[in-house]
Amino acid sequence: MADENAAPANKELFQKFQEMAAKIVVSRTVFELLHDPVIESDIPDALQFRALSILRDRKVPNLTGLEKDRADFAEALAQVHKFNRLPDFFAKNAERLFADTGDPTVTLQSIVNLKQTFPKAELITIGRIAALRRTCRIVCNTGEGSSERGSGFLIGPQLVLTNWHVITAMLENGKEREGSSSNMRFEFDALVRSDGSVEKLDVFNPVAKWLVVASEAHAFETAGGGQGQNGPWPADPDVLKNNLDFAVIELSGTPGFDRGWYDVEHSPWPVPGTSLDLFQFPLGRAMTYLTEKFVAPTVFSDNAKPPRILHLVNAEKGSSGGLCLDFGSNAVALHQAGYAFKAGQNSEGAPIQIATINAAIPLAMITKMAGSVIKARIESAPRTVRMGPKATPILGRQRFQNLIEDARRGDIRIVAVQTSFDENTRRPRPRIGKSFSACVIMKTLLKAPENIIFTVASGRLTSDAREAARLIVETIQPHGPALPDLSGQTSLDADAIGTLVTPVINTMCAAAGSGVLWLVIDDLDLHPVLNESTTSTFLNALYKASVSQSKVRIVLIGPTGVLPGTAGLPCAYDLLEKHIDDDEVATWITGELGAALPILPQFANLLTAIARSAASELANDPLKGKTGAIAQVLQSHWVPEPAPTDGTDQWLTLPISTPSRATFWRPPRCFIGSIRWP
Repeated sequence: MADENAAPANKELFQKFQEMAAKIVVSRTVFELLHDPVIESDIPDALQFRALSILRDRKVPNLTGLEKDRADFAEALAQVHKFNRLPDFFAKNAERLFADTGDPTVTLQSIVNLKQTFPKAELITIGRIAALRRTCRIVCNTGEGSSERGSGFLIGPQLVLTNWHVITAMLENGKEREGSSSNMRFEFDALVRSDGSVEKLDVFNPVAKWLVVASEAHAFETAGGGQGQNGPWPADPDVLKNNLDFAVIELSGTPGFDRGWYDVEHSPWPVPGTSLDLFQFPLGRAMTYLTEKFVAPTVFSDNAKPPRILHLVNAEKGSSGGLCLDFGSNAVALHQAGYAFKAGQNSEGAPIQIATINAAIPLAMITKMAGSVIKARIESAPRTVRMGPKATPILGRQRFQNLIEDARRGDIRIVAVQTSFDENTRRPRPRIGKSFSACVIMKTLLKAPENIIFTVASGRLTSDAREAARLIVETIQPHGPALPDLSGQTSLDADAIGTLVTPVINTMCAAAGSGVLWLVIDDLDLHPVLNESTTSTFLNALYKASVSQSKVRIVLIGPTGVLPGTAGLPCAYDLLEKHIDDDEVATWITGELGAALPILPQFANLLTAIARSAASELANDPLKGKTGAIAQVLQSHWVPEPAPTDGTDQWLTLPISTPSRATFWRPPRCFIGSIRWP
């Protein structure tokens, strides 16, 4: 019964507690066991359930049986609410307290939503930063200056998920239109700063055959949806499970390795009545996000796992394909379309229609239809490594890594790292990472025993073909086959070259076994092979013979131009002419450290400037150079290290080229490199 002395404003509230108490199905003993642990010892004025019951008896005596239980339960609920413990109490015990856990939500929505737990604040913050990094604006140029715009987000290193209706203008008979990849842009970091300036866009195009998997929208939806005789649904709403209005697109690049991506394979189902954040690019403008609630549909045979979930976030054209995060920062749905609208204005004051009731596609439903295809394409993504043996940072060199991956798959058979001479000294450019390609990057990408790497310095090849062939054979197999004696010959015909090439190729294939042998010829800028020499003739023949061998790959480090012997062969070049720049350092920082804490561009640029400053003096060391100096700074201060076992706070000190030192707090149990995060 309500306290007769309660203030009028609290009478209505206490009546709600009484309504809730009437729906509690557990006994007094069980309720006491659930209630008392919530009232902790650090709440001085809190009373345990038995004490509350005695005091309540004094105010309203002579109650018995079920009436007494409900009065005591209501008193206890009021106390739990007073000390702000009601959400936790219900979240932990609702399934035992109530026959239907939805009852308290209906009777006391202003106090607690049992379906929505309380995530940690840092989880929400990190989740929203990650969403800013992983969502993109999609622009499809349809010709004559017009374009279709929408939203999308990363679900793999190279995969973006959006609505089918966003990209349908780029399709013809369900396939990619010819040349469509050049008319599509995926713009990351489409953000506006507080001062109105625009963040630098990170833009990707798709690959030529970009459509990985898709499901069309239902014809009812593409015809205007929401206007039909059955409200926003087709006559048989369950048919929408076969028309999920999504498309997975493969990009020419792997932004997900730097930004992270959402694992849709494990996406939970959206929960009606809980909040969501919708990240979107309304009307093709910069990114925005709004928060509202999911709403349960009522027209499907399985409304708990429907092909469409409703939500109340305001949306506009261009929001299609937006990311829906739940209250735990999980990606749960793909925003699709508006079903109810109101009049509004855009940023220029022009009238527009704003959707107030919207539909979204649960990601769990998309996974059910296309999960295996998505997983297989993720596994085929080019590998990217940022850390070599002994925690050596690998900065830049993304194209070289992609070429090695292409060669590993057999798409190409020869990879060349081309360079040029320094414009001032007219000598080879030192310490820019040419030999690093083979001694660190390749060894990190190509795992033994499936891959065997042998390196030959071009300076040891001499100008004699027979000596060059012998050096390669002895490097691979010290006691390999004897080579024919061709000494004294200044030129070699095709037959003579063949007598050298064949045993070299046989030695390489035998050493490869069931794997792949990689022959690296290094320092071609320091010691170029003379075109007129028999060694040049032999190597050209070796290149040609090797590309027909599935077990052999060749990597050429340092040529200062396109080698004539590679013309017409499955060969690709990586151009390396300078030290790393700030963008490459920032990419390393956001990729390597961002797995624990997503890093926005401004913070990455700040850390890059600190690294560059700290490395400025070391960069003057001719044995290091700029690239090596920055790598050493990153290795010394930001490379992940084991967490302290005593739980004590740690401090990170970065040396900079001034008398002062920059010190950053490092809280317990979290690193960004040396800065750790949970």
